[in-house]
Amino acid sequence: KPLGIVLFSLLAMWLFKCQYPSGVNLRHIIGAGIVAGIGFTMSVFITELAFQNHLMILQMKLSILVSALISSLAGIAWFVMAVPKTTLAE
Repeated sequence: KPLGIVLFSLLAMWLFKCQYPSGVNLRHIIGAGIVAGIGFTMSVFITELAFQNHLMILQMKLSILVSALISSLAGIAWFVMAVPKTTLAE
């Protein structure tokens, strides 16, 4: 998901000869891709449909929540370390 967001954003910018919005750069696009890994609503819904075993459903839900937490922490770390402090304060 993060790779797709970054690549398709760059492809769209290249195809349509677009520029980054004011104050946005590639680091921000990469950070948005990382944070996009947080989305877990459909994963929980599909888990409910795919499995009948309640223990397996609970394990899947826990895995989905842990992966969302990891994406959240990775996104925070990316924005803290990769994005210049001046753009965060604006």
